[in-house]
Amino acid sequence: MYLNLYSLRIPVPEVVRGYYVRFEKLTMKEQSERRRILQGITRRLNNMGYDASVVTQDLFDQYDIVILNIRRDRILKIISNYNDLRPKIEEVEINRKEILKEAWENKVREYLRKNGFLKIGDRYVSKEDIRKNKDCYKMSYEVQAVFIDAFPSLFIDPRAKIMIPLEKEKIDVASSLRDELRKQIKKGEIDPSNPRLNDIRVRILPKWTVGILLGRTGKKADNEFDIDGENCKMTDYWKEKYDIDFVKPDDEVATVENSNAKGYNLD
Repeated sequence: MYLNLYSLRIPVPEVVRGYYVRFEKLTMKEQSERRRILQGITRRLNNMGYDASVVTQDLFDQYDIVILNIRRDRILKIISNYNDLRPKIEEVEINRKEILKEAWENKVREYLRKNGFLKIGDRYVSKEDIRKNKDCYKMSYEVQAVFIDAFPSLFIDPRAKIMIPLEKEKIDVASSLRDELRKQIKKGEIDPSNPRLNDIRVRILPKWTVGILLGRTGKKADNEFDIDGENCKMTDYWKEKYDIDFVKPDDEVATVENSNAKGYNLD
């Protein structure tokens, strides 16, 4: 049951001008892989303040993403960052509610991220609350972005989320068990659709340490690397290991030296 509803006072026009974009050099067999890369591009555009989303399934054979409410000179400038993918744009008038709704969802998601909220499962939790509140009960919010009679709206349901810090030994055991499960799924020894796997929900958050940036490697995150003895893309590693998808395929990989291991004083 949603307890709070907030709506904008101005409705979205029946027709919104925008652009469909197709990246002609973005070719891959798996449609899911293509969609994952496109979601990374739209996240970057959302971060820059643009209303963008991946196109709906029925348009996927013709276009890749849609960008709304933008001047032609602006879209030419931002799309030029992806010239290696040979982008083609088409100006259109959009009245499809599902496209507008997804762009609205992306806008809300990016706003919450920029304002210090971390999405855990279907809830948003304040990073500040996680850091400073020693109580295991954290304030969380279930947020749903919707359209009600053409008005962009938000359902916000305040809830509590139990987050108990674990000892390092327990984290190591849970992490190794999940890594072993991931390897068995990859080898085909375990069916990932097995309903019993739903009972095994372990999410290990990475431990962040301060480091010294030494430079760039010249490689992208979608290149394969040797990680823990396996060839794995950096994007897949973070998603599978920590259920974190902030690493984008076109992000550059940097060389960082662990300052704690070397005893640097960064104060």
